[in-house]
Amino acid sequence: MEKIIKSCPNGKAPGVDGITYEHLKMAADIVSPLLASLYTGMLRNAYIPDTLKQGIIITLHKGGRKRKDEPNSYRAITLTSVILKIYENVLLNRCKHDMLEDLNLQQGGFQDNLGCIMTSFIVRESIFYAKENNSAVYVCFLDGKQAFDRVWHSGLFYKLCEKN
Repeated sequence: MEKIIKSCPNGKAPGVDGITYEHLKMAADIVSPLLASLYTGMLRNAYIPDTLKQGIIITLHKGGRKRKDEPNSYRAITLTSVILKIYENVLLNRCKHDMLEDLNLQQGGFQDNLGCIMTSFIVRESIFYAKENNSAVYVCFLDGKQAFDRVWHSGLFYKLCEKN
């Protein structure tokens, strides 16, 4: 727990509870066992207290030359409890390997050391190779814009439970 708390970023806005990562870092040796106990209880009981699920929704201008009178120039973010974010980090660390083992190595998302630049390079090189060898290239792109807003949550939880 202490290692995860110490690795949290500084300067992030707190949720409704007003607790920041800096608060937890200053008392990491004291709060680590308490949070571990809380998280164990939450995991065993499959329950997250309502107070941790509350958030403050704010809109931010995307910046640049985007028009300020255009609604699409803004994105909504929710300021949530850092205690819940650390819990999510703990869960991710525990199940990341199992969740990602079925991913195809050619998939660019959700893989360490494989971001947009590397994926773009692979697509570009594949196109050049296909041109040189007079063969076809089949590419599929998925735009995940606002995807989580529209995801079938029950299906997502089913798949996660299936992965244990």
